[in-house]
Amino acid sequence: MPATWLLVMQLHLFLEGKARMAVADAVAGARLRLADARCSGLLTELRDADGRPLTAKLESTGQTPAEYLAGVYFVAGDERRCRADDATAAFTEPGSRVVHVCVDRFAERFALKTRGGELLILHELLHTLGLGENPPSSAAISAIVRERCGP
Repeated sequence: MPATWLLVMQLHLFLEGKARMAVADAVAGARLRLADARCSGLLTELRDADGRPLTAKLESTGQTPAEYLAGVYFVAGDERRCRADDATAAFTEPGSRVVHVCVDRFAERFALKTRGGELLILHELLHTLGLGENPPSSAAISAIVRERCGP
């Protein structure tokens, strides 16, 4: 059985079709990016609402960043929230292990260009570990993820 099939089996993907495949590929790539110290260093540098580094929550689980990401749940996002703007492809609440995916938009944007999907998954991972938004803005979070975890 191919390694990617085993990886998909370990994930919590409550999605179907092209979106499921695009998210699975993006999560697989994001997990590989987390192996780079420059990328995973974001978890030490960024802080939750209480001022603790994001690694505090990660350490409480006893998991590596890649293991933690494999335990995040990916579900179809609320249509109303997905249609609220033309940019949102995924969203979550700080501290939640559930990432809501705007399935059509995610699949359209990232099925063939997985790099962007990988970086978006890492952006959402930061939120699952407790990073809030505004401040820093969504754009600022995405910029630092691109800078530290990009190609």
